[in-house]
Amino acid sequence: MGFEAIEIQLRQTSEYMYEEIGMLNLAELTLLFHRIREGFYGEFYGKFNPQIVLRACREYRKERGCIISKMSTNQQNEILNTLYSK
Repeated sequence: MGFEAIEIQLRQTSEYMYEEIGMLNLAELTLLFHRIREGFYGEFYGKFNPQIVLRACREYRKERGCIISKMSTNQQNEILNTLYSK
């Protein structure tokens, strides 16, 4: 994302991210990182901030859950069938 960070910060943050958003597919991860970079979940102020990244992951997961919960069972099944048929 263009920010400098020390290796231990990245390793710890990635482990926490896996716990929070390990279920996301590549398209969702791409969208999440794009939104983080654009400041959708808060600004970085020019440096890597693990708290903002993890807060963004939790917020994205919550948004995703709200959207999925509003879908009908048929819509949810269609998405799952599309994901797992490939």
